[in-house]
Amino acid sequence: MKRFITLSSSVLLLLLFSTAGFSQESQQTQQPQQTQQTQQTQQTQEQPAPGDDRFAIAAEGKEVSATITNLTGRAPYFHVYDIKGNAIEVLENPYLQQEINIGPQMAVLLSDKAVTVLVGGMAGPKMKDVLDARGIRFVIRKGVVQDVVDELRE
Repeated sequence: MKRFITLSSSVLLLLLFSTAGFSQESQQTQQPQQTQQTQQTQQTQEQPAPGDDRFAIAAEGKEVSATITNLTGRAPYFHVYDIKGNAIEVLENPYLQQEINIGPQMAVLLSDKAVTVLVGGMAGPKMKDVLDARGIRFVIRKGVVQDVVDELRE
């Protein structure tokens, strides 16, 4: 029974991702009073400008001395930095209490935070699918957060 629930949840997530674009299109056709310029402005605000890449690093703790986690989706924290290595925020993983789909949901949250590169130990296939669908590149790394930050600053 649990296997069926997992499969159903995966299918539900895929359906949600594939229909997200459809629902946005239908909302736009329902609001004809919006001009094309307003729609373009909204799309520009949702996407970071080129060169504004954000990196997230899956970590065991809030400090820069924290170890990069082996299981990226189950990381307790995600350190978010800009391309120059400046800290933006440290996100706590709100999905850790769940039994399934932690990684895919965290991938969606990171995408909503305009993250374009995720650094971690390894990611499961469901999380990788969501990362790919959202245009987030996954980089496998071991060590501590500070090592990655130092590389960003170079």
